Amino acid sequence: MRTKRRYILLSIDGPNDEEDVSKVIFSTVNRMDPFLNIRANLRVIKETFARTDSGSLIAVAVNNKYKYSFIFNVSMMRKFSSSNALTLTMSGSLKKLKLSEAKYGAISE
Repeated sequence: MRTKRRYILLSIDGPNDEEDVSKVIFSTVNRMDPFLNIRANLRVIKETFARTDSGSLIAVAVNNKYKYSFIFNVSMMRKFSSSNALTLTMSGSLKKLKLSEAKYGAISE
């Protein structure tokens, strides 16, 4: 049976490019729970990266079973780095997530 995925739109202040954002996300998750990124099959979708006035928007794909653990771990980002993360929305499909990303005014073509 196929595992369900959740796509989470994160707003992160601090890093300027998608490589720095993904490094910050992975390092925060690894410090809080070393095996969560493996269990949750964590994937940062770099094609959805958008720079805004207040920070960066990026989508992350997570196994549905571990979505709340991931959100808790990312909320602790301020403790380990100079960045802060805010979960803007959680969606079942990437298409819905892109529509909500347009709502925040950060679609970059």
